[in-house]
Amino acid sequence: MARHILVVMTNSSEGLDTEFNDWYSNTHLQEVVGIPGFVSAQRFKLSAEQMGGENEYEYLAIYEIEAQSAGVALDALKQARPNLNMTDALGAKRRLLAYDQLTEKVTA
Repeated sequence: MARHILVVMTNSSEGLDTEFNDWYSNTHLQEVVGIPGFVSAQRFKLSAEQMGGENEYEYLAIYEIEAQSAGVALDALKQARPNLNMTDALGAKRRLLAYDQLTEKVTA
């Protein structure tokens, strides 16, 4: 089975940061990992220390996918969307990018 990742960059709606983080960490990650092809999920917050310019997204989620193609899992996500618990605390602007694995993980 091929491996892929889905990178999702988001922000909270104005003034709803606490609600957004609670929903994303305690509801949304578990729902997405329950969709066929999605095997893990992890969230990150943009660090104050950066090497480059400004970033328009404060939050990052990385989903690991095991499927014939990223498209198979993305289609399953699209089909599940009407049944997912969503929130108005999720900002309107977001970026989703799917990547196909090129190498195995390199560790120390």
